[in-house]
Amino acid sequence: SYSDGATTTDANGQYSLSGIPTGRASVTATDPGYSSQTAQVWINHGKTTTQDFALSPLPGSVSGHVIDAVTSRPLAGARVSYAGGTTMSDDSGRYS
Repeated sequence: SYSDGATTTDANGQYSLSGIPTGRASVTATDPGYSSQTAQVWINHGKTTTQDFALSPLPGSVSGHVIDAVTSRPLAGARVSYAGGTTMSDDSGRYS
């Protein structure tokens, strides 16, 4: 989108914005799950300016509860880990 308008991409990732005044414009591409990207472009009268974007995916996350299998009570301070890091459950057994 630009400051005075917006559009969405088609199935091929193509987009088009029209009616942008001549001069400098800030154009931003966003999509849920991806980092947004902004580019400053120069709009020339009667010409089309091409600005492509390559958005990077945001990292995912895992969250849940750790409970005692017998009592179903939350386990505070349980260690939850994956290959790249570790976290601890809170007093209610929740981790993120």
